[in-house]
Amino acid sequence: MTGGGARAPHAVARAQRTPSNRAGAGASAAQPSRPTALARTDSGQILVRGDLLIETADGPRKETRATLCGCGASRNDPYCDGSGPCGNAVRGCGGPQA
Repeated sequence: MTGGGARAPHAVARAQRTPSNRAGAGASAAQPSRPTALARTDSGQILVRGDLLIETADGPRKETRATLCGCGASRNDPYCDGSGPCGNAVRGCGGPQA
């Protein structure tokens, strides 16, 4: 990974530290209505599904799925906008997904 790509592992770590995903979360922790799933594509994008709260430059956004940038080249951070190496496999991959 090169350049600002270090941000991607931090995004995954933040997702893993949310109360519903943190190891040892007590019974009083809020439980998501759907499980959180993370996957990395061969090109480096991070695919996330679940009850998500994604921090963006415009503030937090609630999402149920998103394609996050894994290389740090996106101009729509944290979403993949297809402009960097991780977006080369699938153009038009970025941003919030319906």
